[in-house]
Amino acid sequence: MFPGQLAVQGIAVSPDGRWLVAGSQHGTSIWDLETHKLTKILAGAANLAVFSRDGRWLATNPGAQFPGETLKVWDTKTWTLVADFHFGQRGTPVFSIAFVPNDSPLTTLGPLSRSFEFTLGGEKRTVWSSPSPVSVSPDQKILAARSGMSGDVDLWDLASGQKLRTLAAHKLSIFALSFSGDGRWLLTGGQETPAILSRNGGQMPVTETGIKIWDTATWTEHSSKVFNRTGSGAASLSLDSQILIVERDWDLVELFDITSRKSLATFTAVDPLSHGRQFSTSNMLITPGGSLLMQAAHNGVRIWRIPEQLSLPLAASKE
Repeated sequence: MFPGQLAVQGIAVSPDGRWLVAGSQHGTSIWDLETHKLTKILAGAANLAVFSRDGRWLATNPGAQFPGETLKVWDTKTWTLVADFHFGQRGTPVFSIAFVPNDSPLTTLGPLSRSFEFTLGGEKRTVWSSPSPVSVSPDQKILAARSGMSGDVDLWDLASGQKLRTLAAHKLSIFALSFSGDGRWLLTGGQETPAILSRNGGQMPVTETGIKIWDTATWTEHSSKVFNRTGSGAASLSLDSQILIVERDWDLVELFDITSRKSLATFTAVDPLSHGRQFSTSNMLITPGGSLLMQAAHNGVRIWRIPEQLSLPLAASKE
């Protein structure tokens, strides 16, 4: 575990596998994964961190507890702040970030989802900010975004700015949305039923959560998983586009083979300070190379070692 940072919200690993970013209300830590040493603490809180595809830039938000929207962009060569956007819209924090092409005519999806430009050394870049999930395809051609306040997903052509189609993904809402690294799959996660109190006397509401994988060649549903859990869900894809990572509960993570749809492994947390789900849905990842599974937690970043051969469901011990 990477300790010393309470209530880690969102984590991200740079495309080259060098840097781990852990954001919380207490600061944004930059860890060197080669030396396992803390390299830098960026000023300001964050519950979401997103690298550009080339790893040159890091975008962070101030966390859900802050009023108004703020988006910061950092230079990963020097870890200096290069852009700081203050939007002045109270009550609409940034919950999703995506780097998009500079010349796209699509610059807004309503008053709260919009793109912003920053320039450094004559190089212009564009970053998208939204209070609901968004994702850009690896070829930078398609923006996927939640459709209004529904559980549908709109697909937008970034070159023309036109809507391509709408996927009837989930019944009530969307909490996870991401393209796979090879562009073959689109992951959606959403709420399927209204929240109800559990029958065993639990105080947290239970919802039916759905996770779907879509084939982007045909935009048809490749696989679907439904389960009950307390609180909002979380799901992500491995960088090699082979594994689906699902947080089935606060302390239970399951891996699935995307192609075969089979369960590969389950990982259970044993640290006693783990209780209390973090706000961000971007709180899980598999490091480049596929050797480690990481999850943001109350008392740091959990780390599990992934077995070299994933074939049968198994439990792994935390490092």
